[in-house]
Amino acid sequence: MIPYKNIFNSVALRAGLLADGSPATIEAAYSVNTNEAALTAKINSVEVPFSALKQDILAVEKELAELVANSNNSIYKAGLSSRSANLASGDTVPQLDENGKDFIGSITGIFDADTNRPLTETPKQQIYRAVQPESIRGYFTIPVYYYAFDGDTIITTTPQFYIKGTMWDEIAQNAAFTAIGNSPLPQIMENLWICKVLAGLAQETWFTGEAVFYANMANQKQQEFIEGRARAFALPQIADKTANVAPGKD
Repeated sequence: MIPYKNIFNSVALRAGLLADGSPATIEAAYSVNTNEAALTAKINSVEVPFSALKQDILAVEKELAELVANSNNSIYKAGLSSRSANLASGDTVPQLDENGKDFIGSITGIFDADTNRPLTETPKQQIYRAVQPESIRGYFTIPVYYYAFDGDTIITTTPQFYIKGTMWDEIAQNAAFTAIGNSPLPQIMENLWICKVLAGLAQETWFTGEAVFYANMANQKQQEFIEGRARAFALPQIADKTANVAPGKD
């Protein structure tokens, strides 16, 4: 999990959004994270008000959640894991988990509702044969645990089943931010998250050079994640500011 204060503080510091003052004042602004009001008081910027920064942080979080949901790494998905309600063979692939939250990404597994045993994907014809009366199917002497997709439905050899996948609860994560809680994203994505938020802050001639710098870093690290080569990396304290000066000004 990733503390929201880590993302907020790092973005505010690198974008120069913290309240002006002495080093001690800035240190205090960086350190205080008791509630959302404390975060709001940190920001002293006409370019990026608090609500806009919060919106950007949560929007990037959802984008990264989709990235995790489509990865092949089960460890990364742990914080987003969920399951559907029990379903019957022939039911439509569910869009919501058992709590009514949106499934995102790919299905991670299909399981028998009675035994929690995983079902194995097989051709539909194999399932049709397996569910025939015993006098016809004969050669199946023990229960078999198969499933197959049939368009937008799932057919199985078991009376009831459920699917596991990854879900996203936008309302819960908004509340977690307000409470200065944690994101369910894996720790490996913390600095990628910071880079992507910083990359979207540019406005006219403000923060344009830095935004390009962070966008390039984010693109590289995101591609490494997609390719299964994700690794921790350190962020520089100060990015290139050459494009931060308006034309005709020093």
